[in-house]
Amino acid sequence: MRSSRLVVVGAFVLTLSSGCVEAVRGPRYVSSADNVVAARALPATPVRLGRFATGTSIDASCQAIELLPADGLSWGDYVRRALVTELVASGTDVAGPVGPNERESSVEGVIEHVDARPSGTLWRIRLLLRSTNGRSLRVEHVHSHPATLPGCEVTREAMVPAVQELVRKVLEHPELPRLLAPAT
Repeated sequence: MRSSRLVVVGAFVLTLSSGCVEAVRGPRYVSSADNVVAARALPATPVRLGRFATGTSIDASCQAIELLPADGLSWGDYVRRALVTELVASGTDVAGPVGPNERESSVEGVIEHVDARPSGTLWRIRLLLRSTNGRSLRVEHVHSHPATLPGCEVTREAMVPAVQELVRKVLEHPELPRLLAPAT
């Protein structure tokens, strides 16, 4: 039994090192205490979130291995889920998009750009948010990290902190309350 495990593990390592792996999923998103504090500072109104799409400028790879969000999510869904996670953890009421005759505003997003540098020490993510009240907000975050783990593992592990910091920039942006405000 032990020798068959070694054969399976050895075959997996050989597959990884031979370049046969085309994609690797990143870690699941976890809430950040700083983001929860930032979300609590928002006006006490329900946040209505619509769809978050994924744009075409996505280059999250390392040594020809594509780095993808956890759980089979698209980049848009991953960042939306991260934002919802932080808002819910802060006690904010989060709902889906508004209907056509409702006065409240809802916000949709587009992940316009994701880039993981081949050196494994940089993530760049840009998000465009649009409100049904006519306002929009663009946030870009560059996350650099030391190369402390071998190969692409450091880049994969830095995915969550990069998204946490992007979400923090959104939550702390001075225009966010106006983006969430009802349509006039």
